[in-house]
Amino acid sequence: MTSGATTGSHRMEVEVPTRLIGLVIGKGGDTIKGINTKTGAFVCLNKDDLTRKARKVLTISGTEDLCWIAKYEIDKIVQKGLINLQNGMGSLTAD
Repeated sequence: MTSGATTGSHRMEVEVPTRLIGLVIGKGGDTIKGINTKTGAFVCLNKDDLTRKARKVLTISGTEDLCWIAKYEIDKIVQKGLINLQNGMGSLTAD
């Protein structure tokens, strides 16, 4: 699979709590790059959106199926981060 969007691209946006965006991006961008490679979709942080301070917006592009797969991967990371926050765990990691 490639890490770029394919011709005839579908596009969707996913909101991620600002507090958890670092989990999705990962150290040096490793996690988001891994999602791109694993799914074949292209996920990027929408840096133009300054109005949503509690949430950051990720844009996913690719075929519709690949976008949904990437969204699923992002949702798994966010859910794990939310559970860690609820359990009072100090360290948030995407492992």
